[in-house]
Amino acid sequence: MNRMKLISAFIMYFVFFAFPAHSQGLVHRLFMRGTVVQLSGQEATICVGKEDGALIGQTLQVRRIVGSPKALRLAEIGEVRITSVINDHFATATVLRGDVKKNDLVEIRKN
Repeated sequence: MNRMKLISAFIMYFVFFAFPAHSQGLVHRLFMRGTVVQLSGQEATICVGKEDGALIGQTLQVRRIVGSPKALRLAEIGEVRITSVINDHFATATVLRGDVKKNDLVEIRKN
């Protein structure tokens, strides 16, 4: 068990401290992509950018993880429309409908 902890700690150090620029992309891909990171009134900053194919005018579904730990599901909360693409990782969007909150998940609407 201690050996596994040591190996895990070494890997974490290697990934997050030895290559900090790379680790930012890794953290984005693993933990942030597709989330509402800020909300001010009806304007949201979302973690979807050029790298993800975000385009001005795109409508995205907003979902929230709900339920108990043994029965989690994604509930549709509302939708947002991208108003500007900030960079490879972020865009701004206007809430079109629903009670959107920070940390909700966004998905490109599939027609």
